[in-house]
Amino acid sequence: MHDHHLPHFHVRLPRGYVNDPNGPVEFGGTTHLYFQSRSHAELAVPVEWGHATSEDLVHWTLQRPAMSPVPGGVDSGGCWSGNTVVDGDRVRAFYSGKVDHSPYQSILTAVSDEDGTNFSRPAQVVDDPAPEEGVTMFRDPFVWRDGSTWRMVVGSAGPGATASMRQYGSADGLSWQFEGSWRSCRGPCSTVSTRARDGSARS
Repeated sequence: MHDHHLPHFHVRLPRGYVNDPNGPVEFGGTTHLYFQSRSHAELAVPVEWGHATSEDLVHWTLQRPAMSPVPGGVDSGGCWSGNTVVDGDRVRAFYSGKVDHSPYQSILTAVSDEDGTNFSRPAQVVDDPAPEEGVTMFRDPFVWRDGSTWRMVVGSAGPGATASMRQYGSADGLSWQFEGSWRSCRGPCSTVSTRARDGSARS
C-alpha cells in the first residue's frame, strides 16, 4: 500500500539509518552520493558510508556500502562525517574515524580507484590535537582544492565550549600542515565564507 508519508525524491534505505551526506561528487558522468548509514537503527551498529548513484539527480540507485569500519583499525568504531574530492582519475574521501574510548575522531583518507564504488584501507593524515591544546572535540573534516593547494577545515571545540574550525593546508592531499583556526565563537557557528583572490566572497 502506498504511504504518502514516504519521501519521493530523497535517498532512503529499505531499513536502518541514514544521516549526513558526504559528497556528492560527479565522476565519470555519474553523480555519487555518500552518506552515513546503519543497516539497523541501533546505536551499537557502527556507522558506515552508504552509497547511491544517479544520472539525473532525481532517480537514485542504491549501491553496496562504499566504506565499512575496519575491525581493529583506525575507524573500528565507525566511518563518520567527511566529504569526497575528485582527484584526477580517482575519488578521495576524507572523514572522521571513530575508535571507542579515544578522545578524538581522527582524520582519515581513503581512495577509490574503482569508479567511486569501493575505497582502500584508510590512513590517518592529520595528527590529533596535542593534550596541551585543550581541545575537547575534533571531527568532521571538509576538504577542497584551491588552485594547486589542498585546503581542509575540521570542527573543534575548546575550553568553555568555544567552537572553532582548525585549518590545514597540503600540496598533495596526503601531508597536511596546521595553519591555525579560522574563527571562534560560543554556540553554533554560522557558515564560513572565504574570499577569493579576486576579492569576491564565496562560501
